Amino acid sequence: MLIDLTLPIDEQDKNNPFFNQKDGINVARLGHLGTHLDIMNVPNLDINRFIGPAKVVHVENIFNREIEPADFENQVDIQKGDFIIFKTDWLPTYYETDFYVTGHPKAGHPELSDKTLEYLIQKEVNFIGIDAAGVKRKEGHPKADMYCADHNVFVIENIINLNQVKQDTFKFYCFPLPLKNSSGLPVRLIAEIQ
Repeated sequence: MLIDLTLPIDEQDKNNPFFNQKDGINVARLGHLGTHLDIMNVPNLDINRFIGPAKVVHVENIFNREIEPADFENQVDIQKGDFIIFKTDWLPTYYETDFYVTGHPKAGHPELSDKTLEYLIQKEVNFIGIDAAGVKRKEGHPKADMYCADHNVFVIENIINLNQVKQDTFKFYCFPLPLKNSSGLPVRLIAEIQ
């Protein structure tokens, strides 16, 4: 069975900031729209990276602090080449509210600590995914994406429908648009469930 994990791109969506403000539209032109891969101007990624094993990490309801390795390292066996997806339940809970863009009363969307990013880089994961607007908030967002990209690990943001995935490991298919001179690539992200 296939499950689409892709956030639809809808210009009529009043909750999508990219269609409602100048800065958002400019960011969208760089490929940061819907479910997308933050490629950070790396010119070419091996196409073989876009199909492989994915593992879901459950970190729902962590709002008041960053997500640390201790929150998940005993939960999942992370191997080289895995696509690690953090299930925070942020996007399905808050996307249709002002909280998604302006910040939850508990400090905004969940974010990964620097130690977590370093831990995943040392594990040589393929991609890091999250069902939120990024692995870091605001000023830390592009810096974290670039740090990961510098270590050949890339971030996929705005993943949806993880509640439909009833197993924590599956095969993923990621189909990015081949945009040139872009720091982001919109993707179609599919989970294959056995």
